[in-house]
Amino acid sequence: MGYAPPASDPYGYGGGGMALDFPTALNGANTAFQMDPTVHIYAAQVGNDVDIFADTNGDHIADMAIILVGASLSSLDASNYV
Repeated sequence: MGYAPPASDPYGYGGGGMALDFPTALNGANTAFQMDPTVHIYAAQVGNDVDIFADTNGDHIADMAIILVGASLSSLDASNYV
């Protein structure tokens, strides 16, 4: 679900997809972090919300999550993370 970010993306954004619930989105994030060590931020659409996960210490496991209520994944990309 994650992808290798372009060189212009120093934050390692891994765009996710659709997830049924928070645990499924978290699993997708951890999988993306483990499969591609350049991914440090992962977002997934969960219903009407976007769940964003971050690997802040480089251990390839999500360390924090932010839920954007009423947001759409289609409106987010790597440029939204600074």
